[in-house]
Amino acid sequence: MSGTLVSRRATIRMMESKEVVPLDVADQIAFTGKLTSGGVVTSHFRGGLSRATNFHVEINGSRGDLLLTNPVGYIGLGGFKLMGAEADETLHPISVPDDFGADDNVLTGNVKKLYELFASDLISGTRQSPTFGDAVKLHRLIHDVEHSAGVARNV
Repeated sequence: MSGTLVSRRATIRMMESKEVVPLDVADQIAFTGKLTSGGVVTSHFRGGLSRATNFHVEINGSRGDLLLTNPVGYIGLGGFKLMGAEADETLHPISVPDDFGADDNVLTGNVKKLYELFASDLISGTRQSPTFGDAVKLHRLIHDVEHSAGVARNV
């Protein structure tokens, strides 16, 4: 895996106060790496708003493609549009199943679903909800991306 962190903006404007303050963190984060399955992942997170697509995930597989977009650049907020195609098809809209909570309040729905999953695990003895160990792995990955800074290495 290799990561690149760059600061392109020196300042940002606060939404509520309109005050301009210094930006002291990277506003461009890109990484690329190889999954354990052999697939390649490339990701680019950017600060600010894009005039194009603020959230864009494209998955190209051997049997087809999926495209997930959102006018908001945050994973946990709604407005997602899912498209897909198999074989020689062109991309077409794919409806999201109702039980995925597309109509829930996006600011609380994801937390609600997490608590429901956690409760289900406690009642049934399953282990479907994320654990503290999962959080540690994610934070280690973020740390490794941050510290790889252009040095190709496995993480």
